[in-house]
Amino acid sequence: MVKALVGKPKLLLLDEHTEGIQLNIIFNIENTIKKIIFENSISFLVVEKILHFVQQAERYYVMQR
Repeated sequence: MVKALVGKPKLLLLDEHTEGIQLNIIFNIENTIKKIIFENSISFLVVEKILHFVQQAERYYVMQR
C-alpha cells in the first residue's frame, strides 16, 4: 500500500524517471505509480522515452525530435 503523499498534491511531474534503470525495476516503478494514482486520485505529467510506459495512460502525446 502506498501512503498518502505530503501536501496531497493533485499533480506529480516525472521527467525521464526510468533513465538508466534496469527493466525489472521499471516495472516496479510502473506498478507503484498505478497504486499512487488509484489510492490518491492524482494526475501525472510524465516525460519518458519508453513508449510502453506512457501508452497505458488515459491520454498521452508523442513528440518526435
